[in-house]
Amino acid sequence: MIKENNCMNFFIEKNKTWVLVLVTVLFVISLVLFISVIYLNNGNISGDATSIDGKFGNFVLPDSERKLNSDIDGDGFIKSIDCNDSDVGVGPATLYYEDSDSDGYGRNVGEAFCPEDVPLFGYVIVDGDCDDSNSIINPRSEEKCNGYDDDCDGRIDDVDEVDSNYFNDFYQDFDGDGYGNPSIITSACEAPTGYVSNIGDCNDTNANINPGVLELCGNGIDDDCSGVVDDC
Repeated sequence: MIKENNCMNFFIEKNKTWVLVLVTVLFVISLVLFISVIYLNNGNISGDATSIDGKFGNFVLPDSERKLNSDIDGDGFIKSIDCNDSDVGVGPATLYYEDSDSDGYGRNVGEAFCPEDVPLFGYVIVDGDCDDSNSIINPRSEEKCNGYDDDCDGRIDDVDEVDSNYFNDFYQDFDGDGYGNPSIITSACEAPTGYVSNIGDCNDTNANINPGVLELCGNGIDDDCSGVVDDC
């Protein structure tokens, strides 16, 4: 017996670091299991798992948590997010957006309201207003040449099909004589580089031919773009 004890003592002494680690691990595991049992006992350990009753695995959640995760009216929304879990016609809260300028569009940050809490005035269910202090600026407005993003699409004075009536036509002036080619047109608020508002250049490759020059007789060219050659 003495010999066996000596052997055990020798083994422990030689491996005391690993023995200490093993004892610590076993202690932590035991502590975790003990705490888990105490917690689960508060929730009554019993029954089979069904999510509608708030059960997970073989353990039932505490009453307070089970109520939050139940769906009493069966509308598909659990109590914690259902505005009225006893009315199948009422679901979760709806996002509303403050509409300070009363143009029907709210600012992009919403607030969730249940039906009985929705403010009577000043809130709408459509967002997207990029300037909620100006009623003529919203996603329904048409873009104009005014330096503002009227339609809230993120672009200022941009050209698209809906807004084209508000823009000016400009014509390519390839020869730089101040008159543009009537067959090459662009629409914008301001003339792009290489374009002018004057129209009527009948030869946009020759700066000496345009409606602003005098007709030269005998050269066989319609210098002034009148449509008639040598009309001196």
